[in-house]
Amino acid sequence: MVCPKCGEKAAYEAQEACTSCRLVFSTWKPGGGATATEAPVAAKPLPVPEPSAPWVDWRLVAGLVAVLAAAFALRGLGAAKLFVYLSPGAPGGRVKNPCNIEGEVVDIYRLTPVEGARIVFDPKFASVTDADGRFSVRVKAEQAYVPIFTHSAYHEAHIDGFSRDWREATEGQRVHAVRAAEARAAETDPRVPRAAQYKCRRSESRVYNFALIPRELTDEERARFAAIP
Repeated sequence: MVCPKCGEKAAYEAQEACTSCRLVFSTWKPGGGATATEAPVAAKPLPVPEPSAPWVDWRLVAGLVAVLAAAFALRGLGAAKLFVYLSPGAPGGRVKNPCNIEGEVVDIYRLTPVEGARIVFDPKFASVTDADGRFSVRVKAEQAYVPIFTHSAYHEAHIDGFSRDWREATEGQRVHAVRAAEARAAETDPRVPRAAQYKCRRSESRVYNFALIPRELTDEERARFAAIP
């Protein structure tokens, strides 16, 4: 049977009412009228959409804040003088018109690399030697510096090697270099600053090697070096 009102087909012939519009078939009048026994279908109201909260990506906000902070910092840096505070942990840092001074520091007697020697290129740049005795520091180009060495096991007075490898020198030459350095240290007035002589050209790397004098020697070493005329 087909519902005369909505056209819904009944599931079986003995069905008494339409499952769609709920019309009772026995009360239907020809012509389309429905009796009072028909159960009207109430229209369901459409759901009212709830207002959504504004979507915010906090990571994007944090990134924008970081970019703005960096921009203000760079703007202030442009007007400031570029130099480096003494910081062996970050050798060289930011330098205006930079060049590189690098080299090796060895024990003058034993020809072993000196690890952990702190080197200051007066007045502002610094580095620390690694396990191989190597150092590298960025400095201002064309400006001469005085190197100052600090190590608990070595004297402050250093022996200049410039680009020379001290391993090529004989034991006698090295002992004489030590004696000359000790004599200069004894004669020099500590109140008179040493002449600056270490520098490099813009964008170049200049090699300077140094040697340090150990504070302690074994009895055998002391006797052997003392016997050299």
